[in-house]
Amino acid sequence: MDSATLALIVSALSMTATVIGTFVIQRRNMLTAQDQLEAARSHYRLSVKPFLVATRSILPDEEKTAGLAMLTVCLLNTGMGPAIISSFTVYVDDKVVDSTDDQLWINTLKLLSVETVGTNNYHHVVNKGFCINPKESITLLKVKIPGSLENQATVQKSFARSKMVVIYESFYKESWTYDTSGHKQQKETPVLGKVG
Repeated sequence: MDSATLALIVSALSMTATVIGTFVIQRRNMLTAQDQLEAARSHYRLSVKPFLVATRSILPDEEKTAGLAMLTVCLLNTGMGPAIISSFTVYVDDKVVDSTDDQLWINTLKLLSVETVGTNNYHHVVNKGFCINPKESITLLKVKIPGSLENQATVQKSFARSKMVVIYESFYKESWTYDTSGHKQQKETPVLGKVG
């Protein structure tokens, strides 16, 4: 083999190594770009993730009516993005409270044997599609009750028999279930074949 042929073979191998090296570098850069894109997507999802929390309080009546207290139940979105309600269910003794929307809390209070006072009470139900904005608190129930400490303790014990289960999602259609009985936030597992 003469030196010209050898030089040609070395040159061809060198070019092949350069092409392979260039391909490897480009492939690594593509993977790095894909990783960066996935990290950005993950960040965007977190930046609009909702997080629901329920609160229940018994405080002195706002109107300072002697002997009365105010029972309030709220749902608060402490997350960074809006919570879009998929379903909202109230249970007493692990049984669904059946009712039309305007009777849900009235029936819940009856099942819990909670005595209310007066007619200036407030009830609100969140339906499918209802949106709770970040840092927004929705008052679900606000009723006057007899204000003795004994009655307040009884109401607290009664409410321990109840729970709300709220299924909600983000704008990215990621879904979570919030169960007030154990204060659980659980991400829903997507159903295969589900559209939307």
